[in-house]
Amino acid sequence: MTPQLTRVTLTAEGRRTMIAENAYLRAERRGFAPGHETEDWLAAEAEIDALLKVSHGGSAQ
Repeated sequence: MTPQLTRVTLTAEGRRTMIAENAYLRAERRGFAPGHETEDWLAAEAEIDALLKVSHGGSAQ
């Protein structure tokens, strides 16, 4: 028996929430040292978009 995959639609708000949570965790690992907020956000955005692309086999949007 083959497992069935369920396609889930991710809203822009859902994507933003995932990125925000990832960026927060990055900041937490750094001890919330100031001055890296943009770096955390951009790294989180790249990681989430790559994850979504792999998960859906195509475009992250």
